[in-house]
Amino acid sequence: MDKTSDRNNRPTIRDVAAEAGVSKSLVSLALQDSSRVSSERLDRILAAADRLGYRPNLLARTLATEGSPFVGILVVDMANPVLTEIAEAARAELHRHGRYGLVASATDVGSAYRGERYGEINEQVLDMFRDLRPRGLVIVGTSVEDARLPDGMPVVFASAAAEPGSDHPSIRADDEAGIRLVMDHLVEQGHRDIGFVGGEGGGVSRGRHAAYLRFVRERGLPERAMRAAFSEEEGFEAATMMLTSDSRPTAIVAVSDLVALGVQSAADSMSLRVPEDLAVTGFDNTSIAAMSRISLTSVDPRNRDIGQLAADTIAESITQTGRNSENVTLVPKLVVRRSTAG
Repeated sequence: MDKTSDRNNRPTIRDVAAEAGVSKSLVSLALQDSSRVSSERLDRILAAADRLGYRPNLLARTLATEGSPFVGILVVDMANPVLTEIAEAARAELHRHGRYGLVASATDVGSAYRGERYGEINEQVLDMFRDLRPRGLVIVGTSVEDARLPDGMPVVFASAAAEPGSDHPSIRADDEAGIRLVMDHLVEQGHRDIGFVGGEGGGVSRGRHAAYLRFVRERGLPERAMRAAFSEEEGFEAATMMLTSDSRPTAIVAVSDLVALGVQSAADSMSLRVPEDLAVTGFDNTSIAAMSRISLTSVDPRNRDIGQLAADTIAESITQTGRNSENVTLVPKLVVRRSTAG
């Protein structure tokens, strides 16, 4: 049998009603709240559904049912392993709370995640979730102004600070502390000329760049920053410009692990040894950083904890009358590997 034809002709609630000899509304009631239907009619309806191979439309039931377990998880960049790790941790924790987590990309299909466009959420995506009416939203990797968010819906930002004055909480790492950890480590290694690659692509990148600038100014160190968002390609381009300048730094702090991979590739293309000729650090402590060939020193922002706490917060906001608006900032740690300590 043609599979497409089979899907198009699958039994409906109307077919079940006809088979059981009852009304469509009674079948709908039986599937949503069986306690309100007599046992005799319920048995007929369930038997008819079984004979026809009828399966309820989960989305339709979700939209029609008060107290639906459906929670939206919007991820700004599905290609970013950090954000997908946070989203998966949130989805698993929501499951523990007895709720479904629907993960979706928050940006345009095919858009270039470069420069200041990185982190922008497509308005059509927000419209889709307004129509789906989830019980709450977890937005991973960026913030959104309250005016653009669905009304009356609890929202939690994960791995990004909420916009100033927002009523919605955020769960994130202390990026200032993370940058200071990695800068202190490099200074202890004897580095005085430390570059930074990042600063574009949203509030997280800008915040890490600002933390770098505060550190070097406090210590009287030279400022060497090249703009980049979160892609490996941008890391390569920015590092190439920095490493071919008149005064080459002895270490580079990258805004993320993906950007750090680009920095390492740029060093390789110039036959610079890591860490002997150039120390390189990342931020996010992804699984890539731990690979023996990469062995990247990186800040661990506790991504799984961020995802779990975001899910716990949204679950609490759904079940309680008052909305939880408390921001949580987690203390990161530094994981030292061969890229700075060969």
